Amino acid sequence: MGVIREAFVLAGGHSSRLGQNKAVLRFRGQTLLQRAVGILEETGLSVRILVSSEDDVHSDPPAPLLLDRIEDAGPLGGIHSGLSESTGKRSLFLPCDSPLVTPRLLHLLMQVSPAFDVVIPRDGGRRLHPLIAVYSRGCLEEIERRLAQGRRRVDELLVSRGLRCRILDTRRYGVEDSCFFNINTPEDLRELELMAAEE
Repeated sequence: MGVIREAFVLAGGHSSRLGQNKAVLRFRGQTLLQRAVGILEETGLSVRILVSSEDDVHSDPPAPLLLDRIEDAGPLGGIHSGLSESTGKRSLFLPCDSPLVTPRLLHLLMQVSPAFDVVIPRDGGRRLHPLIAVYSRGCLEEIERRLAQGRRRVDELLVSRGLRCRILDTRRYGVEDSCFFNINTPEDLRELELMAAEE
């Protein structure tokens, strides 16, 4: 069925709610982008960074950059770009603004992925996290169809006909919900800084 060998960090977007570029924010001595790349490399994957433009990550990126093929298509457009350039059947995706994701969670997603086109984790509050997920190249046609219609919600792929989808209930595997903490607002950033100070 094929082993996953590559991953993509989603680092595009405008960070409008935060008011600054998430990728270059620092946590535990690293930028969020460096941390995301490091987590993926820890799982043994080859990593590339998906960006809207090279300005998204400033200088000296920690992995090769890959520009979005479709302008202003959001995270779904980023997933499309990654899958279009991928060399394997399936790839792992991770947003740069989720610095507490663990390699264990990523391994779980990869372990169950061979039989599916989409594997998305669900936390203890039953919230889906479609940007921390595995997608197959079999999704490309459906993604292209949706983008052409102006439909950009990533989680809607779960109800697509013809795609084999799996929602992974992470509670059953003992994954802490804090693993899914992500930064969207200045308040989120302050909370992350407080967590770092308490350790």
